[in-house]
Amino acid sequence: FPMGPLAPRDQPEVLAHWKPLEEAISRWSAQRSDGSIALVGAAGVGKTTTLNLLQERLDTPLTIRRSKLSGKPIAPAAVVAMLAEVLELEGVEDEEGLVEAIRGAYPPLPKGSEEGLDDEPREAPAAPLPMIVLDDCHHLFLRHVGGFAGWKLFVRVVDATCDRLLWLLTFDQTAWDYLTNAAGRVHHFRRVIPLPLWDEGQLQELIIRRMRRARYRTSFSELMKVADLQGPDMRVQLERTKAGYFRMLWDASGGNPRVATLYWLRSLEVDHQRRLAQVRFFASPTIERLQELPEPYAFALAAIAEHGKMLAEELAKATNLSLDFCRSSLRICLEEGLLEAEEDQRVKL
Repeated sequence: FPMGPLAPRDQPEVLAHWKPLEEAISRWSAQRSDGSIALVGAAGVGKTTTLNLLQERLDTPLTIRRSKLSGKPIAPAAVVAMLAEVLELEGVEDEEGLVEAIRGAYPPLPKGSEEGLDDEPREAPAAPLPMIVLDDCHHLFLRHVGGFAGWKLFVRVVDATCDRLLWLLTFDQTAWDYLTNAAGRVHHFRRVIPLPLWDEGQLQELIIRRMRRARYRTSFSELMKVADLQGPDMRVQLERTKAGYFRMLWDASGGNPRVATLYWLRSLEVDHQRRLAQVRFFASPTIERLQELPEPYAFALAAIAEHGKMLAEELAKATNLSLDFCRSSLRICLEEGLLEAEEDQRVKL
């Protein structure tokens, strides 16, 4: 059963955020304005999927350099090195040199094309537009003294070069809210596009497509009383039961496709021999375990939510809790199923 970001063929339909994204890209291609775009959404709502679909869904020809941030490059030197690697620029050692190298590698518009910043349609350039796509940009800060130096450098570089390059950046909602509050509600980027939650029809289409991809049939018959129903009445009742289930699934997941997928899998009683999945009711997780945790553990979990994922050493810096406690709390939360570990040993909710 496919669990990762959607491939183009699995996307249910064009979602609401595509129109403002297309408008922002078209405006930059015509005028070189609004050249930094932040895609913001909760984990699992479709940020990486959107990046996967760029070439297929957009009419504008793009030359995309794409990277997914790993680790936490929060030092200025680490951010410079990361951007230089993504852009394939050599001999770059500092912020000034990075900006100069970017502006040298990507020439400005031909003379006269920058006149006027109205919304009149203009002929797009023949060459594909240069776009830099960075996923998981919320990993560029750490909440402690000096932990924002790399983030501030990154913002300055993007702002200084967004007339030469189109920057498309993704952020987790929780980290974005923190960064925005820390900056006094000032947005650092020219366009901020929130990714909306999905409606129940979109969730249903997504799940049914993935069940077909897994080649399993689905039955909702266990969710209804069929003893006294015959013929068309039973078919109508089945459809009503199915619709009611997906309405309940949408309500429990808050419209988040990843959460809805996890609830869906919890609902299934699978007969592998017949390749049949019988749908039953699922149990929503309770908050009792969280309420029973001592406050320092909850404080640690909140910091992990805020940063996306963390090492114990990073957690200690962000919370001012001892390193020994942070290591112990992470082990306990992993055992309780509240956290999961990534390949780089960082943990996330």
